[in-house]
Amino acid sequence: MRWPLACNSGWVMCQLQNCRAMLQAMFAVWRAGAVWVPANFRQTAEGSAWLTQPSGARLLLCKAGFADHASACRAGCDGLQVLCYGASGFAPLVKALTGEFLGQRPQVAVAERDEPCWFFFTFGATGRPKASVLTHGQVAFAVTNHLADLTSADAFLVVAPLSHSAGVHQLTQIVRIATGVHGRLAPRRAISALPRHLDS
Repeated sequence: MRWPLACNSGWVMCQLQNCRAMLQAMFAVWRAGAVWVPANFRQTAEGSAWLTQPSGARLLLCKAGFADHASACRAGCDGLQVLCYGASGFAPLVKALTGEFLGQRPQVAVAERDEPCWFFFTFGATGRPKASVLTHGQVAFAVTNHLADLTSADAFLVVAPLSHSAGVHQLTQIVRIATGVHGRLAPRRAISALPRHLDS
């Protein structure tokens, strides 16, 4: 299978819950010069399929547990290719593709300030999710702006989907090498995790 993205082209849909793989995928997409289109992993399969249509995504990255989402997205977007994190019977593995190119240095795309970076969807609380296009300049401004209030000694509890504004805040934490604690929205467990990452 050939990677379906040339530098400075393509929109990549992502159906992953909060995890390290999602962040790795995000940086890989930008490195290839493509546009990041993350879906809220809590959406239904039909909801994710609807997101592929306005974005015109050419590639879907998903976890093995999202087989129904992948099937719905394929049905709603002609020519959509799928890569999967974890063994599945419905798509090639990301691990196999990365292993094929291990040790090589891919061409790194040059992104201009006003070029699209992130197809940013709302949660759809009032109906269908609405999208806006964040440019590389806008994302860079947001990260730079938040750096003023963050140190490498800070820690953040991340329970909101990284497909939304939590993902923008996560970029700031990465730049500052701050700690991000990812977890489900389970109040008792989340609160009990905080003391391990805070100064006494």
